[in-house]
Amino acid sequence: MTYTTQKTEVEETQDLFDLARLSDEVTALAHVARRAPANDAGVTAAPTAYPDFFRTVRKTGAVLALTDVVAMMIAFVAAGAAAWAYNILYLGNGFQSFTDSTSLQQLAVYTLLCMAAVLWLDAKGHYRQRLPYWEAAGHIATVVITGFMVSGFAEYVSKDSSSRLWMGLSWLLLGFVMIIGRGLARNRMRKNGLWQIPALMIGNGRTAQDAEDALLTDRSMGFCIVGKVSPQDVRACVTQAHWKHLMMQHGVKHLFLALEGQDMERMQVNIRALTRARVPCSIIPPWIGLPSSTLSPHHIFLRDVLILHDTNRLTLPMSRVMKRSFDI
Repeated sequence: MTYTTQKTEVEETQDLFDLARLSDEVTALAHVARRAPANDAGVTAAPTAYPDFFRTVRKTGAVLALTDVVAMMIAFVAAGAAAWAYNILYLGNGFQSFTDSTSLQQLAVYTLLCMAAVLWLDAKGHYRQRLPYWEAAGHIATVVITGFMVSGFAEYVSKDSSSRLWMGLSWLLLGFVMIIGRGLARNRMRKNGLWQIPALMIGNGRTAQDAEDALLTDRSMGFCIVGKVSPQDVRACVTQAHWKHLMMQHGVKHLFLALEGQDMERMQVNIRALTRARVPCSIIPPWIGLPSSTLSPHHIFLRDVLILHDTNRLTLPMSRVMKRSFDI
């Protein structure tokens, strides 16, 4: 009985492949005739579903990167002005010249650390992906704390006599200015229609519902779920052209796969075709009964295996120091 069931599923999958191969060329020609514009030579180009998404992300990422650079400059200048006003107007003491070697050295250290921060944020996906708000805020807090510690250590090692208040205020203000600047940039891009990304949710179970609720809660990511499709409706998407046609049909730029365990197993062929198509998509695994914030992903070299390790954050040294500092 088991062998007959497995054989039937294999035959059904093979039939889907045969049907897809027969209809692939017809579907592609239909797409070209309906959607693709002709070039100067009169030849229509093959339609694609995903360039708009990547082009949008590149534009918005460039705006966020420029916003962060401007925020770093504003924080440094504002901190210098505040330190000058505190020493001159309140304490009545002197203050270092803004053009002497000490100030220039402090500017050089701050600039190098800011460049490293921008590269690190880019590696974390701030300018290439849409990250949740609190995850991005945590990365900014990491930049502020790390920059403050490294700057203080650099001044201590070099026996620099520059203003410690200027240095400290620069990194303290940086976090607030970056968050405020990004918020203003997102609002501006939202008004111009650059921030919102229409997306399609594939799934009809609890995972899909939780994912949709989470995306609606975190509006800073910019995803707008315009529709939901059950896994049974996309079983025929076994080629790259089918997935692209699905996105064109619904007018979306991103796909969310929020499948249950059994649907994930049945749609292995579809998921492989989706990854080969290189369409913008995100996979949301089923809920496994553990808080997602405590799970740390680990990869095995040369193996397509993802290990989620449950980590108690309170056992980490930095988390314990932070908790003890607030308790005291």
